[in-house]
Amino acid sequence: MNKKIITLAVGAVMGAAPMVGAQADVKVYGQAQAQVYRADNGPNTVTLQNDNGGRGRLGFLFNEKLGNGLTSFGKMEFQVDINDSYSAGCKSVTKTSGGTGIVGEQTCMRDAFVGIKGGFGSIAGGSFHGAYKTAGGVKYDPFVTTALQARGNGGMASGRMASNNFVRQIVQYETPNLAGFKVQYQYSFDQSNPGTPNSGTTNGDWLGAVKYKMGPFEAIAAYAHDRQQSGPNSANNNWKVGGRFHTGPFMVTAQYERVETGATVNFNGISNTAGTKAKVWYLNGGYKLGNWDLIAAYGKYDSDNNALDTKYWVGGAWYHFSKKTSVFGGYRASLVDTPNKDQKVWATGLRIDF
Repeated sequence: MNKKIITLAVGAVMGAAPMVGAQADVKVYGQAQAQVYRADNGPNTVTLQNDNGGRGRLGFLFNEKLGNGLTSFGKMEFQVDINDSYSAGCKSVTKTSGGTGIVGEQTCMRDAFVGIKGGFGSIAGGSFHGAYKTAGGVKYDPFVTTALQARGNGGMASGRMASNNFVRQIVQYETPNLAGFKVQYQYSFDQSNPGTPNSGTTNGDWLGAVKYKMGPFEAIAAYAHDRQQSGPNSANNNWKVGGRFHTGPFMVTAQYERVETGATVNFNGISNTAGTKAKVWYLNGGYKLGNWDLIAAYGKYDSDNNALDTKYWVGGAWYHFSKKTSVFGGYRASLVDTPNKDQKVWATGLRIDF
């Protein structure tokens, strides 16, 4: 469908069709995914149809050239679950801190922000993917937002200060490309929540990432500081390093994390807290053969208290009918040292971008 027609239709619904029509730099986009997977959760086996609550989305990108090398820009993206008529992602979450009620956030809004960019880089405010999350992380996992994904399944840490969810009430600065280097920094000035771990972005929380790219090589490093309720000097911190080598049809990726927040193993249908600290390794390799992407991955989740040490294995493939329509399939095993906590999953699904 022609995106200009979609933009005009959305504007008409909002009662502002002429205004939208005049904005040539508005882009409407989206993704939809459906999957079926069979999960063997130790003593229980279930077969589910689920889009994994993360890949369905509808978004708007907009920008305007202001002159003098400046451009204003923004984004609004919403979660859309094609398998759920009421959209579970839009439930209100009530946060508390020290017994004080905090206004719940509507989590159906994914990332949304406005900003200004120019030769200095860019500065923006709003809700974002965490810098830690997108430095390597979800960008390195070909099966992210499927039942085969690494995060929470033994291959990557989960949580808003790791590889899940979003950071909100954030001011973000990104440098321009500096001889292959790019730096991203995010800080929260929000004083409404003085600090409860993983309850929402807190005043004093910050995340940073450095990325370097030269030819087929990429290297990343990231850090996340999660301020705690007990005071400004009390915090949990995550850090990671990683890299990718991609040449011709071959791709290899590696990542190491040391996490104090988001240290959980959270399988579909089974949720286990692994303790306060963990070390996480992730390695994958891929080979492109025509329309096929063949992928194998290994991860190791090593909890400091040895509560739920986990090995993560994946083998699978994507077949691309076009740049916008793909199917995937594969097998995941998350093998936990604790009895009856293993999970083995067969999954297949269809994804369409527009």
